[in-house]
Amino acid sequence: MGIVAYCLDGKEVGDPWGSIVVLFNGNKESKTVSIPEGNYTIIARGKEISENGIGRFTGSEMQVPAISMVILVLKAFQKPL
Repeated sequence: MGIVAYCLDGKEVGDPWGSIVVLFNGNKESKTVSIPEGNYTIIARGKEISENGIGRFTGSEMQVPAISMVILVLKAFQKPL
């Protein structure tokens, strides 16, 4: 089984976050995944989740633990009034 990884442009769907990166590793061992370079806020990792963030990640390659998922957001934007 491979890694499921995708990037969403939150602005396109009216989400308050800019770029959203979703990573799912269904393997029995951790895997390294290439993602767009950036300073991310981690909003979900394993069973932890918080829209305010549970950690930070900077870089372009992320280690995803075995049988787990990670969701990162790149930056927020303000909706027009």
